[in-house]
Amino acid sequence: MVVTADDKIKSSLMRDGSHLKYTRSYAGAGAGLMAGGFMLGVMGALIGAMLFFMDMMFQGIVVVAISCVIGAIMVVPGVLMKAKRLNAYMDYYVERSGYSREMLEEFDREFANGTVMLFSPGRTLSTENKRDAAVLTDHWFKLPYMLPLKYSGLHRVEDMAAVFYEAKPYINGQKYDPLLFTVNSSGEGYYCKSPNKEFAESLVSEIAKRNPGVITVRKITVDGKNYDCVTQPAEVAALFRAAREG
Repeated sequence: MVVTADDKIKSSLMRDGSHLKYTRSYAGAGAGLMAGGFMLGVMGALIGAMLFFMDMMFQGIVVVAISCVIGAIMVVPGVLMKAKRLNAYMDYYVERSGYSREMLEEFDREFANGTVMLFSPGRTLSTENKRDAAVLTDHWFKLPYMLPLKYSGLHRVEDMAAVFYEAKPYINGQKYDPLLFTVNSSGEGYYCKSPNKEFAESLVSEIAKRNPGVITVRKITVDGKNYDCVTQPAEVAALFRAAREG
């Protein structure tokens, strides 16, 4: 499902005016502790209520008290950890993406004020599908399913040397489920799952409109030499840079 985001959709995908901060706000250890603490409190209350109905009032009070205390012990540090995570969201993206703070702020401005295409992995634009969607603006692209851990999944479109889809990819002899691959101009290769062929092909097509020099297949031949974008990302990126500069 491909949607051009209106202001309402954009607003649901931003936190304090930033899509990057929104992305950084979900999941994480702090959120896990908070969820666990709340769940423990709810479970304790339910068990306590059952004990009350069984005329075991004292035991019920003990269960509720203990679960609430432990739950609070989990929630408080969870809140602090999440606050710290959000306060440092831009530093996180600077480290993971390789882009400067100014460039990342440019992405957030473009997301807020420009045309934004969302490539949803589902047939509806549910909260989960919006969160997992690929994001494409005039000059920026964010991979789908990007819960940013080791890397950001964020690229300037002009920095993309290759982007392509494979339904049955083999990497180092191992078969994978359908994947979307990217190679940036620095020679770093990334991949993520892709829900279907139509999703990936529409995304690749839109990126190619914005960056006509991007490579959209896995294997290419240049001057009689074969290159594989998956196993030779640095070489492919060098070819892309040479073509762009030449």
